[in-house]
Amino acid sequence: MHAASQSAAPRLEPDTRLLSVLANFVQRHAAACFSRRPVGKERRAVKLVREYLEDKLEKNVSLEELTRLANLSPFHLARVFGEEVGMPPHAYQIQARVLRAKDLFLRGWPTVRAALDTGFFDQSHFARHFKRLVGVPPGSYAENSKNVHYGGA
Repeated sequence: MHAASQSAAPRLEPDTRLLSVLANFVQRHAAACFSRRPVGKERRAVKLVREYLEDKLEKNVSLEELTRLANLSPFHLARVFGEEVGMPPHAYQIQARVLRAKDLFLRGWPTVRAALDTGFFDQSHFARHFKRLVGVPPGSYAENSKNVHYGGA
């Protein structure tokens, strides 16, 4: 969490990590037990947040922005999003950015342009996440994509 807050990482990542650390701390060390609000009809809110993150890939989205959109508290949004999607909002945003970059490579875009267009703030940030999710560096993927015919719109 500290490294994410000190780097130029998107705002969503340190926001979500801080919330997770604080929630775990309170859960472990609170004198009184508290019950979590049951997950219920938040599917629509999670869907809105997913669509927003996919539509605003290039934007440095904050957790506060997402909570206003979903009309949920930051903790509740992070919890229900994670339960519904299987990952926190910042991880979903990174995954969506990498998927979009892969599509751009199929269209013949250069790696630097694809990285910037999908919201990564520099080449090393892009390369680190791309390789972690795809298994190969973006340059290698882009080079191999040149041999694939793209039939999209």
